[in-house]
Amino acid sequence: MPCRLRGTYITWLLGFDPYFLMSRETYYRHAEELATKYGIEIRKKSPYYQPDSQTI
Repeated sequence: MPCRLRGTYITWLLGFDPYFLMSRETYYRHAEELATKYGIEIRKKSPYYQPDSQTI
């Protein structure tokens, strides 16, 4: 995986939405490339995503 996609992938894997960390164009370009070349769908929640356990 190229370095330019690695940061996006790791951000998503840790449970953060990379959509809010980059331009819209970059997000969709990275999402498309990760999906077609690597089978990673960052438009869905990460399998490691855990919602905040604190409730009010």
